[in-house]
Amino acid sequence: MGPSSAVRVSPRIDVVVAARDEARTIVRCVRSLLGQSCPPHEVIVVDDGSTDGTGAMAEAAGARVIRGPGHGPGCARNLGIASSHGDVVAFIDADAYADVDWLAQLAAVFAADPGLCGAGGVQLAPDDATAFQRRLQAFLECVGFVSDYVRPRDGAVRPTTHNPSCNSAYRRAELLSASGFREDLFPCEDLDLDRRLMRAGRRLAFVPGARVHHYRVASRAGFARMMTRYGAAHRRLVALHGRFRLLHWVPVAAPAAVLLLLPLLPVPPLALGGIGLGALAAALGLAVRGGLWALPSNLDLLALTLRCWLAGYYRGVDGGG
Repeated sequence: MGPSSAVRVSPRIDVVVAARDEARTIVRCVRSLLGQSCPPHEVIVVDDGSTDGTGAMAEAAGARVIRGPGHGPGCARNLGIASSHGDVVAFIDADAYADVDWLAQLAAVFAADPGLCGAGGVQLAPDDATAFQRRLQAFLECVGFVSDYVRPRDGAVRPTTHNPSCNSAYRRAELLSASGFREDLFPCEDLDLDRRLMRAGRRLAFVPGARVHHYRVASRAGFARMMTRYGAAHRRLVALHGRFRLLHWVPVAAPAAVLLLLPLLPVPPLALGGIGLGALAAALGLAVRGGLWALPSNLDLLALTLRCWLAGYYRGVDGGG
């Protein structure tokens, strides 16, 4: 079903944007939403305690702005849901902008499947992304199969278990029934929501044609901090839901691998051989998915990711704020 037919049968869609100190990107975000080929019923920006004029800029750009208490994205999105009136509520991050047919692509799948609970799409690099942001985007696409955070940018609409909140939409009634986002968890509050919906028997779809362009963190140090927060948040997810993703077995597998190698330490060649085989397998996987030219960069970012994510997970560092 193409965008033209999606307009004819489209549900009313409100777009909610949680924003805190996003003056650099909020205007482009709002303008991309108001310029959709399938226009939203309303664009609601929840200014979550900004100190840089984000709310005023969003309002001037044409959004309805709600002032939030600064309690984080989960709380901000719930305020947006409560203030919305559409049949479907879509979410995009304030540091992202949408392709012109983003809502048309999402509306089409809701119109075609009345029993569908939620849908989401692809994250791409912005046209003015820095070299590091493009490098990070390539890495996330390469390893996206582990986390579902970044996925292939083509193919057919298909079932999924998670759509990141920077590019997602849900029937409003389903969000209210699920009590919205968990407000004491960040990041991964979107993953928690989808897990609860799946446990309740709801269905989610991945729509490759629904595309947003997301500004990534600007530096290696920023990415390290982000991964530490994600590790801590995933520890809380495991406590809440058990180990329901491949990633959740890494903290178990890593100590087990060390214990298995300990008996080999008196025989260095064997120990080094085991470690070498593991490293070779990882390198081959990255080379196949990301290409040989990107292998050094992807290996570097993979090592950084594992180190910081595991540090956050083992220490249970507070992921809030």
